Amino acid sequence: MGVQTVNNMLYRKVKETEDKMKEKSDELKDKIYQFISHAKYKIHCKRKLNRAGNYISIAIGLFILTASWLTAAQWLLWIGVASILSNTCMLIINPVRKM
Repeated sequence: MGVQTVNNMLYRKVKETEDKMKEKSDELKDKIYQFISHAKYKIHCKRKLNRAGNYISIAIGLFILTASWLTAAQWLLWIGVASILSNTCMLIINPVRKM
């Protein structure tokens, strides 16, 4: 056997090993993507739209509005209005975004 033949055999072996490694890494990458996709699907299906927090925040905003009216504090009025408006928007936007 000549040096050229040995070099060709080594090159073929390296190339075969490289191809096998690439194939295995592609399989592993596909499995990881499949696992992530399945996990996202499970999370999306199991998640329920919980709006109780928004309703509670609106109630707190109403309480702040009442407190601002009783104490005549202008800054409390704006905090209450901002709280009510932002939580009302969240109640409207969240169901539309999830569809």
